[in-house]
Amino acid sequence: MTDNNELRFQAGSLRETLSVPADAPIDVFALIARTNIYTLVEYPFSDRISGMSIQIPQGNRIIAVNMNDTLGRQRFTCAHELYHLNFQKGFTSVVCPSGFSGKIENERSADSFASHFLAPNVALDKQIYERKLNNRPFTSTDIIDLEQFFGMSHQAMLYRLRVERLLNEEEYERFKIDGASTLALSLGYDNSLYKPRNSEKKPFLTGEYVRLANELLKGDKVSQGYYNQIIREGFRSDLLNSDITEKQLND
Repeated sequence: MTDNNELRFQAGSLRETLSVPADAPIDVFALIARTNIYTLVEYPFSDRISGMSIQIPQGNRIIAVNMNDTLGRQRFTCAHELYHLNFQKGFTSVVCPSGFSGKIENERSADSFASHFLAPNVALDKQIYERKLNNRPFTSTDIIDLEQFFGMSHQAMLYRLRVERLLNEEEYERFKIDGASTLALSLGYDNSLYKPRNSEKKPFLTGEYVRLANELLKGDKVSQGYYNQIIREGFRSDLLNSDITEKQLND
């Protein structure tokens, strides 16, 4: 496994490259959508798979997440795949198992990277200071507040706090509750973090694939019929029935 300090540096470096402040939460889905590199696919994998990533020789990169997972888990998976695509040496493709991968070196590195990418030490330390958590024990409410701030699943937040030794083993086990969603609702949050992002349960694609397809059509590189086929194969038939005009495509 890559040294934890190096993973922390890599996570900070990628945030800086993408112009994301070190002390702020990150919308990883919006980040992927606005870059001209990544295509994100939401797909109904089996419950043994959290996601996958593929490095295309021409430079484009594909990230797929299990659409049956919760939003918090999907966000972590996206960050996990960013490690494979940006920092794993000799990387071409990988299918990632569900859960935290304790025995597979590159998977462990990707988990640690994802944790630092979503919740950098600067931001985590700031939240702990503001909540005076350095002077008192953590409560279930504290955990929910932190995971809501960083947009992380309950398990991912506990994993990070345990790695940073902010929770001991007994506390870690005690906070592994099944009712995080219910507690979040009682604290005034919505429960979207604990439910799948794609409520329609249909495969969905965003990012560079859609942009490239539209560029091909605008440049008369493909016929309307072939463009329609590309869009359907990319799980975006909704675009064929949208109100997007030719002028908007050319802007």
